[in-house]
Amino acid sequence: MTDYEGPRGTRKEELPALLELAGSIFGPPFSQTTGVLLFREDNLENLRIMLHRGRPVSHVGLAEFDLYMHGCQVKVGCVGFVCTHPDYRGQGLASRLLEDAWEKLRADGVDFSLISGSRGLYRRAGCAECGPTYAFVIPPAESLSARPSAQMITGDPRPYLEEMLRLYLAEPVHFSRSREQLQAVANLWPQIREKAAFALLEGRAYLVGMVNQWTNGSAESSSTLDVVEYAGDRRVFGRWASKIGATFSLPLRFFVPTWDEELRGELARAGEQRRFCNSPEGTVKILALQQLMSELRPFWEPRLGTNCADRIRFSQQGEQAQIALGQENLLLEGREIAELVFKTAEAKEDALRGSGSLGEALARIFPLPRPRYGLNYI
Repeated sequence: MTDYEGPRGTRKEELPALLELAGSIFGPPFSQTTGVLLFREDNLENLRIMLHRGRPVSHVGLAEFDLYMHGCQVKVGCVGFVCTHPDYRGQGLASRLLEDAWEKLRADGVDFSLISGSRGLYRRAGCAECGPTYAFVIPPAESLSARPSAQMITGDPRPYLEEMLRLYLAEPVHFSRSREQLQAVANLWPQIREKAAFALLEGRAYLVGMVNQWTNGSAESSSTLDVVEYAGDRRVFGRWASKIGATFSLPLRFFVPTWDEELRGELARAGEQRRFCNSPEGTVKILALQQLMSELRPFWEPRLGTNCADRIRFSQQGEQAQIALGQENLLLEGREIAELVFKTAEAKEDALRGSGSLGEALARIFPLPRPRYGLNYI
């Protein structure tokens, strides 16, 4: 491929041209989807590009975050803003960049990747749609007359960042988020306030939502306020969900992972469960199974007991992984790895486990709780 350069990171002087490429694909102002956490000068090496005659024509964006899962720290690589200029599509540029991205993330010690999308490109690269999720729709309350206004604060979230950070960092699964990161995202509020919503409830919970207009099978359109991130006391959401909907004159739609049983129970009493599906937030790729399971051992070991935990072995080389217990072995390839680790709504991984002691052990370990992007979305 003559006149092409890459894959490689972006140089400072190339950033304006890269922003122009991303804006032409995703529509200005594309940074409203929280690209503010991605297109930073201190993240240039993670903006992986292919260039033609010195100009970026294809891009895969990476943002690396520490993540806490029930007190265990792991490292996640978020992938987004994957794009190729229309004149350069069909040449495999994005596929080359994804392979480069996996190598870069593994070299950086990343355990798994969250990809904001479920395109065939990602599935061919070993990414899986997984993370069983319940979708709830809460209709607006008919009256707000009994609501003490001081108990629900809405509007601009920027004065309440300390409360948001305190509640978020107490979540069992959360990114290691700094006040500066949250401030950077919140500073977008004046640009997105017509489509976004914020509510701080009793000082004990908060949510951020985005208005979503969608069309059903009969071509009729309707709107919901989709909850992008929530944190805090689940009972508070049960009490306030319909009132929040009334405040913004829209039904509230929650996507709740299976492991958040308390919120599922609260919302089931407040509204209607519409469907059971894989996470709507894209796909997942496991990059370093052995490292991931070692870091999470304090979480899963009590499910097995120390004796069994000492004997089970996890390994991964590239797209292939092996799990062994005694003489039993399970081989996995590509997206099968993530389907086992985070499960799917269709429970595809059941066929992979087989029987015997290894199958029983894996049934006790998995699925792990899949994290949500929340405001770390790129």
